[in-house]
Amino acid sequence: MTTTEDPWGSLTPPTSATTSNMKPVDSDGPWDFYWMLDYERHRLLGLRHTQGVIAKKQLPNLRGISVEAVDFADSQFLIFKLLESAHREIFLRLCNDIIGCTTEVAEEGEAVAAALSRTWRWHYLLKGGRDRRLTSEQQKGLIGELRVLEDHILPATTAEKAVEMWTGPSGAPKDFEIGSVAIEAKARRGGAQPKVAISSEDQLDSGDFDRVFLHVINLSRPGPADEGFTVTDIVNRVRRYLQSTELAALGSFEERIAQIGYRDEDDYSDSLWMETGAELFDVRDGFPRIARRTIPAGVTRVRYEISLIDCQPFIVDDADLNSAIGGAIRER
Repeated sequence: MTTTEDPWGSLTPPTSATTSNMKPVDSDGPWDFYWMLDYERHRLLGLRHTQGVIAKKQLPNLRGISVEAVDFADSQFLIFKLLESAHREIFLRLCNDIIGCTTEVAEEGEAVAAALSRTWRWHYLLKGGRDRRLTSEQQKGLIGELRVLEDHILPATTAEKAVEMWTGPSGAPKDFEIGSVAIEAKARRGGAQPKVAISSEDQLDSGDFDRVFLHVINLSRPGPADEGFTVTDIVNRVRRYLQSTELAALGSFEERIAQIGYRDEDDYSDSLWMETGAELFDVRDGFPRIARRTIPAGVTRVRYEISLIDCQPFIVDDADLNSAIGGAIRER
């Protein structure tokens, strides 16, 4: 049920700071959503649920809106609270979106996870961030990282731990850190010169890692007779996997794609890709790279390119990477 008028207009603030006045969103709806107003006249949307459904680390931390798990009236509630009244129209849209996305799910835990996931999707809109699509380079980068997550990290451990090992979106030098093993993921246009860009002196540096791998996938634009995919297709495929295996990982995943700048509101249907192969390299002694220990003091933010032709002696297969990941996970 989508509400266009102010659903909080008929509520009066409670007389105590420890309570909230509330009314059901839809008495016939599958889940117990409530419009709520607190002592300070904050607008709230509450979802009542059974105890133990929410892990606190799943909760988004956004500017202008708080998301809390609270005890209220002998029940557990997931509370979405508008902190800045200037955003009330956007907040109502968010609330309607949250309610709508839960109508088709069958389990209470799935409803809570869907509500939190949808909040992360609104991350940039709610914080007043940029309103533009990912560039082609950014799309390729995200696709490259998600393909490593799909093929190598998720099959090796729990979904929650796998997403935690995806460190690239937080600004870490490596895209994936699995104990003593690190993976840098790259995606390149298949028809371009066989090279990839390295954005810092730390990206391929071994540092404290026993093994560093460089995973490169080739992407091209599909022809009229080819079947392509979008970055949205890959994102949704990973979401479905997390939804079906470990709901606790979904919030962390949404946080990471929001950090990258991915938003579901953006239409990528005109930006199709085809995957045309991949190569995996063992970044060991002799690999063509710049390492921190080899550059003079005071030199920073080094950017360079490496020729994949000169990397051919360092090619390894997926089994080598998967074995290294498995060993690193067992050591954790």
